[in-house]
Amino acid sequence: MKIDLGDKAADYMQLSSLAAYLVLAQDEIKAWAYNRGSKNQFPPGPRVIAGTDASISIPALSIDLPLIDIYSGIEFD
Repeated sequence: MKIDLGDKAADYMQLSSLAAYLVLAQDEIKAWAYNRGSKNQFPPGPRVIAGTDASISIPALSIDLPLIDIYSGIEFD
């Protein structure tokens, strides 16, 4: 997590062709999403999305990804 939301995120967000950067939790239904905004910049921090009724919006692709579908079939301790 520290790497995915730290140095790795910073490196990826330097790519001009990158529209979104997502990190998915492995131990709970939760995601962190960065979407490039209208000024062609990423926000200073991610949007935290959690819960079975939440979804990740990726405007550049015109899609919403329901977390319940992403985590379908996965059981947590």
